[in-house]
Amino acid sequence: MKKRKTMNHPCQIKKRPSARAIKNRKRLRLLPVILLLLMSIMGTTVPKSMGSYQVREAYCVKPGDTLWSIASSYADGGDDLRLMIHRMVEANDLSDNSTLKPGETIYVVLDERELGN
Repeated sequence: MKKRKTMNHPCQIKKRPSARAIKNRKRLRLLPVILLLLMSIMGTTVPKSMGSYQVREAYCVKPGDTLWSIASSYADGGDDLRLMIHRMVEANDLSDNSTLKPGETIYVVLDERELGN
């Protein structure tokens, strides 16, 4: 007498996925790619400060230059030098203890304007 094989799992019938299911899977595979593409486009077109942009000029640092001396050479009579220095620190990613090196190029922020003006 032959032993019967006992099956722990019921027989499963393999069905082919419908065309609709295949189409949905393809769309889901494209979703991360589309999201990454949109995020990269947004990152390159949106200004650092939403709603404003900066008018900057490149400046080559000379020996003995400080942020204060550079800002004062670009400032008009009514400009706040502290604000100009703050904008230069942000525009050049400078830290509190960073020193300027002769020959280094930094950006001097001349003006910050609202978008649409």
